[in-house]
Amino acid sequence: MAVTKVLSIEVTDVVTRVIEVDYGKKDPVVHKAIVFPTPEKTVSDGVIESVETFAKEFQRQTHGFGTKNAVFVLATNKVISREVSIPEMKDDQIPDFIQNQKSEYFPMDTSGHTMVHRILDRDKDKKQIKIIVYAVPQKLVGNYHSFAQLAGLNIVGVDYNGNAIYQWLSNEGHKSMDMYLQINERSTLFTVLENKKYALQRNINFGAYALSDRLIQSGYYDGEMTDQILTRAEALKRLSEEEFVFPSFAAIKLSEPDSEAAERLHSAKEMVTEGMRQLLGNLSRVLEYYHSKNQNAELNTIFVGGCGAKVRGLKAFLENEFSGVEVVVLDQLPNVKVSSSVSKSGINTSELIACIGAADGSLTFLTASKEAKANKLIFLGAIILVAGLIAAIVLVIFGKGKYNNKLNERDKLQVQIDELVNSGIEDLETRYNAAMDSVAKIVEFHNGTYRANEDWNATLSEVETKAVSSMVVSNLSSDSGSVVFNVSVGSKEEAAKLLLQFQQIPYFNKISITSIRESISDMTGQVAVSFTLACEYTQGYIDKDINGDGKVDENDDKNGDGVVDKLDIYGDSNHDGVTDIRDIVKSENDARALIRNLIENDINNDGVVDDADDINKDGEIDDIDRDLFARIENLNIDAIGDLNNDTIVDIMDAVEYLRIADELAAAEAAAANGGVQ
Repeated sequence: MAVTKVLSIEVTDVVTRVIEVDYGKKDPVVHKAIVFPTPEKTVSDGVIESVETFAKEFQRQTHGFGTKNAVFVLATNKVISREVSIPEMKDDQIPDFIQNQKSEYFPMDTSGHTMVHRILDRDKDKKQIKIIVYAVPQKLVGNYHSFAQLAGLNIVGVDYNGNAIYQWLSNEGHKSMDMYLQINERSTLFTVLENKKYALQRNINFGAYALSDRLIQSGYYDGEMTDQILTRAEALKRLSEEEFVFPSFAAIKLSEPDSEAAERLHSAKEMVTEGMRQLLGNLSRVLEYYHSKNQNAELNTIFVGGCGAKVRGLKAFLENEFSGVEVVVLDQLPNVKVSSSVSKSGINTSELIACIGAADGSLTFLTASKEAKANKLIFLGAIILVAGLIAAIVLVIFGKGKYNNKLNERDKLQVQIDELVNSGIEDLETRYNAAMDSVAKIVEFHNGTYRANEDWNATLSEVETKAVSSMVVSNLSSDSGSVVFNVSVGSKEEAAKLLLQFQQIPYFNKISITSIRESISDMTGQVAVSFTLACEYTQGYIDKDINGDGKVDENDDKNGDGVVDKLDIYGDSNHDGVTDIRDIVKSENDARALIRNLIENDINNDGVVDDADDINKDGEIDDIDRDLFARIENLNIDAIGDLNNDTIVDIMDAVEYLRIADELAAAEAAAANGGVQ
């Protein structure tokens, strides 16, 4: 039976959006809609961690919806996308081409990912096709299958919120909607189109709840909230009812409260407005990047939707901070038909844009490669065969009733398995196996870079302790494989003794004597035995004196494996009671993580990552801090003085100086434009 309606479902950490909508139609009608709080600790970054709990809440909230066919919209950072250009080819050849090139697009292990693409544009002159490739973890899709099974849903498709929003903008948005800013509770998605074609899409680390948090922290409503704490959702409602955003950052300083109540309001508005810096900074960088690539592009209007669009004062603030750009806040999406019940509910359909776009059905992560499909069919066939045999045996021996009981037990066990999978156990096992598989490569790489003569000082010390008293070295030469001594001793007996003692040196693997020659001095009558002593280095890692007793011997073999190597240095670094190759992985991974952290987050280049690297003191070390530090390096902080009146002349005074300078520059630009900021 053809699917005519679906439940289009977007699950986030804080809210779940569900609509009943026409499926696969150009002008769909939204028949029913609901937005309800996601139960706490059931969803994390789009993964349903407590499948059974969430399924029960979902069934309770959607009681009365008329279809069980479902399309899921993934709202997660686990889906990775790349915009690429490929040679012109037939559409049915593209999936195989992507499979062959996926390592170039995604420099990571993608064996557990499904590749899906969307064609963005065709350049006939260059004979190229511009596509966007999505890589989605198969476990994530499997997670939604488990949820659907418990919730009694039939999955029709799985989409990604970025693609779903683009789908609606390109097909149903009105003609001038080329810049669209979707502000959700914890994330923001900015999409740019050129002539209704995909140009750019970026996630911005900002959400409406960031402003809610600042309103709560301001304490403005503490007096009236006597028996409960103001929640984020309640704070967002207050932000939509009262104006807590100044028209611009400059307006903060221009406002002069004349009473205690006005001072409290001013303080709360200042705190909320300062929260807009993260959105403004990230949005500015995205626009600058886009203009650098498309200098002739004219982007004059930004459309804003989502729950963040409700914030009063947002329109004026963005228009003042982005001179010459018109901001249109969408109360409802244009060209979207809704039933009378949805209309009466007061839901802003811009919050549902991803759900509406996904109902188009043009892209689904249920599609896999031909090979994966074949394997899946074989696997399913095996399961069906085994399940049929088991079912026949159960029905014959135990009867239908006991068989049904076993099916129920199986379903419960499957739920437990899914919860274990979602808890990260499989990811941990995969990472562990990958680490163990790479150990051989790590050891091989290390041995390939190690040269035995790196331990020359320790080798020479061993030679001195093992030498006989009459030994005279006339010449020696060394390379990465061996050392050759031209020596003389007092007798052949001493030559034999020297050979035996040199064989005890752990740095030498094979020792041989050649060209033995005995001579007697005419003047003194002393006997001299001359020969060449060739010593081949021990191949592999030999450290210096590990236990600090002045020599390298069996006492330095801490783990008793007969070899003095890295394991004896690292010891049981992973604290599992065993000293083995996993300790090398643990120690070297720790070292890499430390180096990576320093490279990425040591903003002020002092060799450590600490609070001093959080230049703007917002609790995060990010690109804003990098930009600030780059600008501060050119300033004379002592000349600036104690600008923020905290009795200390430090980097925060430079931050305040830059903030004031930016506001003055904005004011001058506004004046030059005839007063329009």
